[in-house]
Amino acid sequence: MPSQYTTSESPVQLWYERSNYTSAHVFSVGYGIHIVIFMTVTYFAIIRRRKTLVGVDGLFSTHFFL
Repeated sequence: MPSQYTTSESPVQLWYERSNYTSAHVFSVGYGIHIVIFMTVTYFAIIRRRKTLVGVDGLFSTHFFL
């Protein structure tokens, strides 16, 4: 006896929906990792620039990034 809760979609259509759902989650995780790496690099670049601007050789050092 068939269940009353089954859909009228074919198995191919169900597989396509599941793969779209999964790929959206994988994309979201990848985008999140990308943002975290970008923000970390930006943070450390700013910190390093501040340390070299107010460095040992004066208030405004000419060595921005070494």
